[in-house]
Amino acid sequence: MPLAQTHDDPEQLMAELGAWGVRTGFGDEWLRLGGLKVYLDGGASLGTALMREPYPDERCQCGIQVTHTAVFHRIVEFCARTGWSLGVHAVGGKAIDIALEVFDDVHRRHPIDALRFSLIHAYLWPTPQNIAAARRLGVAVATQASMQYRFAPLLIRRFGEALVGRATPVRSWLDGGIRVGGGSDSPITPFEPLLGIWHAVTRFVDEIGTAVGTDEAISVGEALDMYTRGSAWLSFADQERGMLRPGFAGDWVALSEDPFEVPALSLRDLRVRATCVGGELVYRAA
Repeated sequence: MPLAQTHDDPEQLMAELGAWGVRTGFGDEWLRLGGLKVYLDGGASLGTALMREPYPDERCQCGIQVTHTAVFHRIVEFCARTGWSLGVHAVGGKAIDIALEVFDDVHRRHPIDALRFSLIHAYLWPTPQNIAAARRLGVAVATQASMQYRFAPLLIRRFGEALVGRATPVRSWLDGGIRVGGGSDSPITPFEPLLGIWHAVTRFVDEIGTAVGTDEAISVGEALDMYTRGSAWLSFADQERGMLRPGFAGDWVALSEDPFEVPALSLRDLRVRATCVGGELVYRAA
């Protein structure tokens, strides 16, 4: 479970972390230290995601920057120098720009490509240049398809359907050679993995009754991989889970139908018949 520390001075926090003598990856399959998380901006639904241009319904509002660039730079430098992984909450395009520019600068002195840094959300219009930089630096993306499903109607009213269709560009990230892990951002958005898989494949939004941005849709295989191997890689667990193979944890679910055989729009209607964790059956449908 992630821990939030929002009131301490960043310099004090980094000093305390440095004194621990451990870093990301310390632990075992039951309890392991993950990466640090930094908020660089707010959220699109709140009008606080940091944008390159003012919001259409605001004259001088481009969102907010939660962590000052200079402070963020010191945190990135600390992580790169001491071996901590780092996940950066960056929703808007300007926040994505800042994160990658700082990553690039630090990388010249302390390479980050083995530390699995990630952009969290990163869904409001990363540029081709952003994608190329992320690939060069080994930066991954933690995406939440259910966020696009939940907020698309509100964002369409603000930005228009064409622009929102380009949001959460999973197809572009994958085509650009970026590792992508799937998640939910629950309780802000629905947690069910099958809903996220369904939306990543179909881009369908119930509230407006249509698909939004099908150019950014991905295949069933890619969506399953994103929510299994991709997420395991982001959490430094890719040598023990994320796929079924000898020596890996026996974690699996049995579904009511083969997701590769049902119509794409039916993916979210599949039912979990059984769940196994660590080789132990922990759930069986009545």
